[in-house]
Amino acid sequence: MHKTVMIFILAVMLLSGCSNKKEREAEAMSNYVSFRDAIIDNNGLTSENIPFSHRLEVNKLTDGRFEYVVTICDADVAMYNIEWMIYDKSIDNGKNEEIFPTYGIIDEDTKDFTMLPFQSRKEKNFVYGMQLSGISQTPKFSLNILVTWKDYSKTNTYRAFFNYDYEYTESEEAPVENTEGESNS
Repeated sequence: MHKTVMIFILAVMLLSGCSNKKEREAEAMSNYVSFRDAIIDNNGLTSENIPFSHRLEVNKLTDGRFEYVVTICDADVAMYNIEWMIYDKSIDNGKNEEIFPTYGIIDEDTKDFTMLPFQSRKEKNFVYGMQLSGISQTPKFSLNILVTWKDYSKTNTYRAFFNYDYEYTESEEAPVENTEGESNS
C-alpha cells in the first residue's frame, strides 16, 4: 500500500510538472503575441520620452542578406526586468508565422537584466546596454521596436516605441568575407 501511494504521488508530481511547463509555454507565447500586437497597433509611432539611447547597425552578408543589430544603452532612469522585441515589417506576411528577435519575453532562462544610470555590475545583472539582432532578406526594411521595463518597486511598467527605416545603397561598405586561414600575400 505504501508503494502504491508513493507511485501515485510521483505520478501526480510528474503530470503537474508537464502541465506547468505547458502553461509556462502558453503564457510565454501569449506574452509574445501581445508584444507583437502592441507594436502593430502602434502603427510605427515613436514614443515622446525614451529614457535611453538606441542605435542601429547593419552589415551586408556575403549571401546578400542583411544582419541588423539594435542596441539600447545609457539609461536615464532605473530600468528593471527589461523585455523587448524587434518587429520587422518587411517580413510579416500577415499570417503571423515569423518569430521576431526578443529578449525576456519567451525565454525562461533569460536573466532579468537591469539598466541603471551610470552603473554597470555584471554580478548583479546591471548592464550598460543590451543588443538584439536579426536577419533581413531584403535591402530595404523597417524595424519597429518595443521596450518595456519596471521601476525600482517593480510595480509600475513603462514602455517605449521607436523605429528604424533602412535602405542599403551600393555606396556603403562591401560585406566582409571570412578570410580565416587565408594569406594576404
